[in-house]
Amino acid sequence: MKPVRTIFKSLYGSRLYGTATPESDTDWKSVHLPSGRGVLLGMHEDTFDKNDNSFKNGASDSDDESHSLRKFLRMAAGGEMLAIELLYAPEGAIQHMDPVWEEVRALAPKIITSQCLGFVGYTQRQAAKYGVKGSRLNDAKASADFLTGLIEKSGRAERLAAHADEIAAFADGKHHVAVEVRSAGYSEKPFLVVCDRKIAYTMSLQTGLEIVEAALRSYGKRAESACENANVDWKSTMHAVRVAGQAVELLETGKITFPRPDAEHLLAIRRGAFAKDEVAQMLQTCLDDVARAEKVSPLPSAPDEAAIEDLLLRVHLDQVNGDRP
Repeated sequence: MKPVRTIFKSLYGSRLYGTATPESDTDWKSVHLPSGRGVLLGMHEDTFDKNDNSFKNGASDSDDESHSLRKFLRMAAGGEMLAIELLYAPEGAIQHMDPVWEEVRALAPKIITSQCLGFVGYTQRQAAKYGVKGSRLNDAKASADFLTGLIEKSGRAERLAAHADEIAAFADGKHHVAVEVRSAGYSEKPFLVVCDRKIAYTMSLQTGLEIVEAALRSYGKRAESACENANVDWKSTMHAVRVAGQAVELLETGKITFPRPDAEHLLAIRRGAFAKDEVAQMLQTCLDDVARAEKVSPLPSAPDEAAIEDLLLRVHLDQVNGDRP
């Protein structure tokens, strides 16, 4: 049986994106196959973390983390940024690549879906923290009032589905409230979407209200009054603009370009070269662009689970049987 082996290792973070500064550390991300023994016993580690997290990294430091192929494929299929980004790492960033990795990359069109949850979620959180427009906050407040009214009329346990017509009428014409049909397991189900928070029609009115109230709390007082430029986390804001740009490119073209073509613009955001209101508008535009791209994306709505399982079965069998004469 074969031992644990690395099938891919690449630079990650700012040195992959093209946004490194003299203070940036060096991040490495790897993907490995478990040992044949670990496969048979079901005892292999999904993640090896070689980092020392007891101190903040500096320019001379290096992080090194490895995920098993099984975990990596599940991350990619679930729309997580790290896995999707590694699938498009350019040759100049790659330190090691096993022939198995070519099979993994060839599978990308069947793994990556239009549900780029990690990309969208990061941008949404930053927009909520620093750049929420009044219209988003007003729509969230109106949604909370609407759901409260339904509860007063029908009770907390009533399902949203019982008020489908009223919900559709309420959402009509609002920019940040919509009724959408999305994949849920093996079927399509309706959701009330309030400021990017999804509320299934199978949920109770009380649960829906709690989700909207959580969105309102996340906006906080910064969403109701302008914050000073000094209070903006420029590094995180830069990342939000970056991941939104990556999401749009991925949704429209099925790929991501590294280093990022807009690296200089991203670094300017990090330096605080723009006013808070300008960056707030950038974040809002990013969210709008991602929403538009998601609606027209040619990417599949769900991953090809059979293709993922076939690849894992083949490479795991080779780990078990590979050294046999």
